[in-house]
Amino acid sequence: MSTYVANASTNIVLRDAIYCLGLSLNGLVILFAMFGPKVYIVIFRSEKNNQRMVMGPQSKRTVANCYVAALTLCHAVRCRFMRKRNASF
Repeated sequence: MSTYVANASTNIVLRDAIYCLGLSLNGLVILFAMFGPKVYIVIFRSEKNNQRMVMGPQSKRTVANCYVAALTLCHAVRCRFMRKRNASF
């Protein structure tokens, strides 16, 4: 919209002001779209602001479970790599 309002024939100062306001408004809209729902839940729906609602029922992960999952993934990747390497010979 600012392109139609501030065309080449308008005053340079007015055109620059319209472009600056347009960019600032665009940034504010993006910030509101990103953080608006989070702020709404924190302020108005505080009963939903807990770990169980955010993470779901599987939030009881321990370091040992994560370590086992990482080892299993590494083992699967290593086995796939070795199968491909052996098949190429």
